[in-house]
Amino acid sequence: MHYTLDDTRQQLNELPVLVEKLVHAHVNSDGAIIFNGLKKYLNQIRQCGHMTIIGKKACYRSALGIVLFLKELLSIPVTVLLPLDFRYGAIKHLTTDAESVLRYCKERGAVILAMTNNESSRIACGTHCDFVVNIGAEKSCSNVKAYILYSIELILFDLNLCEDMIRQDRRRELLLDELRQCPDLIRRLFKCD
Repeated sequence: MHYTLDDTRQQLNELPVLVEKLVHAHVNSDGAIIFNGLKKYLNQIRQCGHMTIIGKKACYRSALGIVLFLKELLSIPVTVLLPLDFRYGAIKHLTTDAESVLRYCKERGAVILAMTNNESSRIACGTHCDFVVNIGAEKSCSNVKAYILYSIELILFDLNLCEDMIRQDRRRELLLDELRQCPDLIRRLFKCD
């Protein structure tokens, strides 16, 4: 398929609104972060000594981009892997490979969370909890959209996990303020208006 500069411009124009919706969906007026379905796993996740993020495409790249941030805020080791890196036998970056890796981890007691672009995703079906990031249709620059939205979703998830850490309160508030400013910063960056 061939995409024009207008297609790209339209995709970038949608980004600030999508970021606004994403932040608004998870952060309430008093600064509490809410992920529906995650509440019953929060204590178990907070007690883990290591976090492994297994991702494909934009989700993998987003996690790589913020892995140091995740380590800093959570104070635990965080690893980012492709399904191929995690389990021998994964051939390509296919959904079936990711599903088999998630099944393997779940059988061994891991809490499995999924971040997907689609509510009926096959990946989400085999998890304890999933977060849907509505990126929209795949277009010429959807990787930019996906990268930014997945990164913000991971940051919000991380901020939710460290909510009970007093030593992170100031940093957490600063990050929430910056996330609320993101749509305006993106508009200026891409000159979307």
